[in-house]
Amino acid sequence: MWSLFLESLHNITFTGADGKQDRLSSHLVAVVMAPPNANADACQRASGHRGVRCAPMHSSWFQQEIYFKSPAWAALSYAKISSLLAALSLGVDVLFLDSDQVFFKNPLPYLLARDADVLVTGDCWARDDTVPLGQLPPYPNNIGFVYARSKPMSVRMAANWLATLVLQARSSGGGGGRKKGGGEDSQEDRAGGDRETDGGEAGEEDAEGEGEGGRRSLKGRSKKKKKKKYDQGTFKLFFEELHESLGEETVKYLSISMLSGDVFPHACSGPCGCNTTGLEPGAKAVQRSERRADGTCDPQLMRTWYHFHKPCDTDPASKVAFLRELLHMYQRLVGPVNALSEPVRVIGGT
Repeated sequence: MWSLFLESLHNITFTGADGKQDRLSSHLVAVVMAPPNANADACQRASGHRGVRCAPMHSSWFQQEIYFKSPAWAALSYAKISSLLAALSLGVDVLFLDSDQVFFKNPLPYLLARDADVLVTGDCWARDDTVPLGQLPPYPNNIGFVYARSKPMSVRMAANWLATLVLQARSSGGGGGRKKGGGEDSQEDRAGGDRETDGGEAGEEDAEGEGEGGRRSLKGRSKKKKKKKYDQGTFKLFFEELHESLGEETVKYLSISMLSGDVFPHACSGPCGCNTTGLEPGAKAVQRSERRADGTCDPQLMRTWYHFHKPCDTDPASKVAFLRELLHMYQRLVGPVNALSEPVRVIGGT
């Protein structure tokens, strides 16, 4: 999956500040989940030829096997937010990406044309993503794609987000249940694809608790525990608390917008993503965007795509097969990757 993701970013080219061809992959920092004293040399050897810089994120949890809802899997939430916080604290604007997605067009012109401080993808509701808001829209969000501008309040957002998870872990004792049926996550990306839906709560099995070795405890059967929320489910809490304090003034300090699901689609909305054409803002697409009789997506819909994300799937091989099929379909029905990218002018920096 990592190779497919990296190839996808490498194919997105633009003119750099020096007037020469540049590639999105050359601006990628890969955060590698690593046990203490380990390094990211393997990632660098596999990815350095694409211009990628690999940085280890150390934790003793990553000495263990990573599987769905395991303690090591839950630790990926902390690593994700910690890396976001580190970059924002350095004054760097961040586009954070899960690796279970592929790109067809350069997303930067679209993102930079929006005024919101934080941009995130979400489900298939009609919305205007050009309007900065003071709180997250009331639709399920997807933090596999997050763009954040560095400013004091966005740094505070990431810090509070991380603190929320830490406090939750301390109060609940952390941990999780073993995923049934296997399917490990890789150490270089969160391939598990857990998706906390409708308010961000985890599934029923997690709510009822697990005993040692993944067996459900007797106590868990008779009394449900408070459902754990991971990075996905806790993302919106900071905006809710900030809005409670500042009300309509919130947008002056930290604004957010949810990107159009039509142009930033994911597979949870359907095998061809999302189509809200003709719907009033706030309306949900009643019908999923299904494949046509020949098994393809509508080329007119595909022409608008910047990427396609495949959460809602715990099998990395299934993700790769799905995304590779979409890439081939796009090239056959629409044209070469990056051909429809809007021009972007880089005026400085590296």
